[in-house]
Amino acid sequence: MDHFSVKRALSTMSVLWDTREQDTPRARKRMEQIGAPIERVALSFGDYSVKCDTLDLRDQVAIERKMDLTELAHCYCQDRKRFVMEFKRAKEAGAKLYLLVENGSLDEAYSGHYRARVHPASLTASMLAWLARYNCQILFCKEENSGRVIHDVLYRELKERLEQCRMKKKFRITCTHNPQDFFNGQEPAELSKTYITDNLELDTSREIHDGYQVIVSEAEKDEE
Repeated sequence: MDHFSVKRALSTMSVLWDTREQDTPRARKRMEQIGAPIERVALSFGDYSVKCDTLDLRDQVAIERKMDLTELAHCYCQDRKRFVMEFKRAKEAGAKLYLLVENGSLDEAYSGHYRARVHPASLTASMLAWLARYNCQILFCKEENSGRVIHDVLYRELKERLEQCRMKKKFRITCTHNPQDFFNGQEPAELSKTYITDNLELDTSREIHDGYQVIVSEAEKDEE
C-alpha cells in the first residue's frame, strides 16, 4: 500500500457507533462534530470504533465514553461487573481501548469534584489500576469537544495502521517438491507455485506442513 493508497483509504473512513449508546440530542450533536459517516453497529467493547474500505478496526481499537466523573464512578462501583467484563473482552482481543471522560479531569477526581458516594482515593485508584491492568488510556475533554476528540483519535489510529501495512516488508515464496528440478526448469508447472506475502512465518509453516520445499526471496518493488 503506497502513500496515495493510504490517503484514499482514509477518505473512506467511517466511525462505528455502538447500538447500546442512546441516540439523544446530545449524541446527535456529537455525531455532527465527528464529521465522518456514522454506522450503527453492535461493538464487542467500547462505544466508538473505526473502519475504512480496506481495514476494519472494531476488534482492535475502541473508545469508551463517559459523560462525567460521576458516571465513571458509577461504573467502578454499582456497575463494576459489567465494566470489568467489557475491558476484559478488549484485553483478550489484544485491543487498545481509550476511556474518554467528558467534563472532568484527574485533578477533579483527586479533589472529589463529582456527585457520587465514592471516596476520591477509591476512584483514582480504580482509574489508575485500569491503565496498568488493561491496554487502556484515559483522556479528558469538555463535552463540546468530545466529537472532535473521538474523530481525531480514531483517525490517527486508522492512519497509523494503514501506514504499518504500507511499510510491512513483503516476500516472494516459491513452493516446489524438488528445488533442483525447479531451477533446471524440469519440474511440471502444476507441481510448483509462487506468490507474494507479508506474513512469511505463517505461510512458510503452512507450505512445509503441506509437503512443499520453500524458497524465499525479498519481493521486488514492482511486485509489492
